Amino acid sequence: MNPSLSPYTSAVSLRSRRYRTLAGALLAVILMMSIYGGFVVMPKVRQAVDRPDTPALTRMATQPGPEVTAKQIAHAKYVLKARRVTVSLALAYWGVCSLFLVAVLFLAWLDFRESARSFVQQARTLRQDTVGSLRRNASSAEEDDDEED
Repeated sequence: MNPSLSPYTSAVSLRSRRYRTLAGALLAVILMMSIYGGFVVMPKVRQAVDRPDTPALTRMATQPGPEVTAKQIAHAKYVLKARRVTVSLALAYWGVCSLFLVAVLFLAWLDFRESARSFVQQARTLRQDTVGSLRRNASSAEEDDDEED
């Protein structure tokens, strides 16, 4: 029996361990990103979106009245643009977090495939070793029967 292919060795291959290590690291990153996003990013987004002056600034930037100066219009557009950038950056942040999650799912699929391949290979080796052992036992039993006769 080949000891490197023994079914009694570790069922987890080196490649599978690598996938699991990467997936664990990505899960840790996702956890940290989720905590940071929940406690830092989202309050800033809520603060940018829930401002009571947003409708007035929007009206001032899009339909300025005669009493509004050009400087006020420029300031209103700047503030609205900064708020849009804040929301866009938050969406990009959560998009990256989602991509990491998809990467974890992909690594889990690769690990499953590798584990299944390893299981099939070990089962095949065990069957071959069992059949070979049975044949050896049968041939030695026949030789013993021939010697007794």
